[in-house]
Amino acid sequence: MRILSSLNRKSNGRSGASLTEVLIAILILSIGVSSVFALFPISILSSIKATQLTNAKLMQGNVEQYLRTNPGYLTVNTASGVAQGNAWQARWTYNTNDVVVPTPKNGSYRSEPFRAYRAIALQWLDSNPAGVTVVPAGPSGLKEPNWSLQSFGPYRVAMGAIVRTGIGGGDFQNNVVAWEPVDNPVWANTLNPTILPYNSWVVDPLGAATFGPVGDQTLLGNAWGEFGCYSTDVTGAVPDSSGTIGVSVSELGLSGSGPLAGSIPSWTRGLPRVNAGIPTDTIAGVDSAYSVAAHPDAWSESTRVIGISDSSLPANVIQLEPTSGLFVGNRFIRVVIRNSDGTRSVTRGGTPVSFNNNQLTFGEAIPAVIRNDLGEVSVEEFDSRYTWIATINNSIPNNPTIKMVVLFKRKFLPGEEHVYRAVFANDPVNGPYTPTDTVLLNGWTGPPQNDQIYISWGANEPRPFIQEGKYVMRARPDGPGVEWYEIVSSTIDEGNRSAVITVDRAINSPTFAGNATRPIEVDRVVLLRGIVEMFDL
Repeated sequence: MRILSSLNRKSNGRSGASLTEVLIAILILSIGVSSVFALFPISILSSIKATQLTNAKLMQGNVEQYLRTNPGYLTVNTASGVAQGNAWQARWTYNTNDVVVPTPKNGSYRSEPFRAYRAIALQWLDSNPAGVTVVPAGPSGLKEPNWSLQSFGPYRVAMGAIVRTGIGGGDFQNNVVAWEPVDNPVWANTLNPTILPYNSWVVDPLGAATFGPVGDQTLLGNAWGEFGCYSTDVTGAVPDSSGTIGVSVSELGLSGSGPLAGSIPSWTRGLPRVNAGIPTDTIAGVDSAYSVAAHPDAWSESTRVIGISDSSLPANVIQLEPTSGLFVGNRFIRVVIRNSDGTRSVTRGGTPVSFNNNQLTFGEAIPAVIRNDLGEVSVEEFDSRYTWIATINNSIPNNPTIKMVVLFKRKFLPGEEHVYRAVFANDPVNGPYTPTDTVLLNGWTGPPQNDQIYISWGANEPRPFIQEGKYVMRARPDGPGVEWYEIVSSTIDEGNRSAVITVDRAINSPTFAGNATRPIEVDRVVLLRGIVEMFDL
């Protein structure tokens, strides 16, 4: 009985957790759950960043392979800012004015020396060595020139191998292809080019395609292409804060006339925009630009319809099931045509492609094996998610600094390349820098430090994109040239439309403050959106 009583007392006692214990448990659980939930956005952002970096690295490899095949396309070969030509070849017939670059060494894609040369085919007789004449074409020798320059008649050239041919009577005809640098000053002959007015440029095939003759032509008077513009309406009367239209910086600054004359310093000129050797003044060239400068998986399906086999139609026409209008007459759209079981396909892109009466008409025939067994037909749109540009700073001749910049979702609008007035650090020799430009005076409180950049913008200019971890591009075609700085921090004065940006290192060359013999300069910057990664080439 005592035992049973003891057991009864134990079983009737209070069991379970107290309210305090429950609350403590809930608190611990909520902390754990909150911590887990907090990891989700971090992991998503990390995944996005990893994807972008992976795509950027793949694009870097694609570009490097392209440039190894086409080493001349990093170099500005002509005074008009167009890249053309390729590496020198032995036993090749060169026409006068053909352009080459020296052969890259050890598998590199950078020519050495880093400059382009124009051919001059020369000919003379042993009996008249002074009678050197320019002929349409000439042969190269077996050995590449050493590219050192020497005087030859009216030229300053690198001499190729002389080919001698007997013509009878003991006389010989001498033929040689000599090479003059395209950035050489003018000599006595008109074939020698004028000196290039810049030491830095931007290799940008897609930009050349967009802003070139077959692009939207928003950069007025910009015949050869220029990176960096001033957003304004087409008359130059009203700055365009939306950044959708604009004029070239060179046109605005050098014209010295018009409603905005003087609002940009007269010495300002934009950076040459090089087309990477792709003839972007043609539709085929524009298509090539997209294949070279964009990620290869940049196509997304917009429409899918069923095709109907019809042997009575021409070989370049296919019939579709009734569907609403398809937009296909655009070089940024392609059509993928499959057979009935999807094992075969053919792609047709760009123009000419037309859609009428549920029929697609192409510029070339569709293979019979697909045309007679039609399946699904997809319309895909080009989505330039990842693209690239390269900046070249050759301010130290033959020792260029080349940066490849990978961009995500680049918008090809003038406002994205808007040039802002700037002052880089303080000139230690001629300073302190004291601005005379009215816009620079907006929020001026004194010269920036040696790791700072001061920028300002007018009332109707687009607001600059300033964000920690992003980049400032010094958009100079002359002087210190193109430079990139990473933003560490910034102080923005919205009321005075100005900002002081602290960057990751000391400024290489401060903005010139002016002296008795040379006027004060105004620097300029471009703040590009969507930069994923930057590589040295």
